[in-house]
Amino acid sequence: MRGHPQARVAVTATELSGTAPKADGQRVKTTSSLLVVVALCSLVYGWCVPGAIAGEQPLPAHVAETREMILAAVRAASLEDLAAVIDASAVKPDFGLASGDNPIAGLKALSADGRGLEILAALRDVLDVAPATLPLGKDLENNLVYVWPYLAEKPLDTLSSADEIELYRLMPAAKVAEMREKKRWIWWRLAIGADGSLLLFKKMP
Repeated sequence: MRGHPQARVAVTATELSGTAPKADGQRVKTTSSLLVVVALCSLVYGWCVPGAIAGEQPLPAHVAETREMILAAVRAASLEDLAAVIDASAVKPDFGLASGDNPIAGLKALSADGRGLEILAALRDVLDVAPATLPLGKDLENNLVYVWPYLAEKPLDTLSSADEIELYRLMPAAKVAEMREKKRWIWWRLAIGADGSLLLFKKMP
């Protein structure tokens, strides 16, 4: 099993409340933990957190491997092939399903065709766009999470014309208009950790 880049995700109530001891080192630790929580919450709830676009940089080997495994499932038109990606991940991916649901069966149920082909199409579309990178965790050499598409991490009022072309490739115009009205990303979002773990794939509410 590949090591997970976020060795410590949860923080204690003491750290969150800021009531930890006042030593300088502890304050740094508390601040770092809070940053991790904010960044992770951005993945789950779709908040925009400043990050870099990784489109012009090669993906790390583990990330590229997971991306290719997902695209192989797309090419095979087999949602069941995603099971290998899920099993290889150091954490249980968040698909937006009820706790305890079988992920493959749950994704098929979400798919309009009932076989998962719509889900596979969404995976192909988001992975065809450059990802953004979010710095999570404390290990500076292994702390990035790659989020597809990069548009999910970019404020809508800062999109360039080229960005908007990518946006209209991903979703219908009506959904773009709805997203601008709600001022948040409400489409598919996928995240892969630096170790290659699939962390999240779901349509943001």
